[in-house]
Amino acid sequence: MLLTTYGRKSGKKYVRPVGYFMDGDNYSLMAAYGGGDKHPGSYWNAAKNNRPVEIEIKGKTMTVDVIDAQGEDYERCYKI
Repeated sequence: MLLTTYGRKSGKKYVRPVGYFMDGDNYSLMAAYGGGDKHPGSYWNAAKNNRPVEIEIKGKTMTVDVIDAQGEDYERCYKI
């Protein structure tokens, strides 16, 4: 998946390849900073920016809303 986000402060466009999996009809991805203790910039720009992002999968581009999975949603996604 290609994930397109916009900087929360700069407004700059970022396109990054990310791994994903299907959760029913939803696309789920995990933000990882190489095993580090902090979230990557793409997490902050997607989950905390309060605006839709674009994803591209197999040549199809979609605008989607981001939900930062917490609690039961997080646990369910983590088990997949």
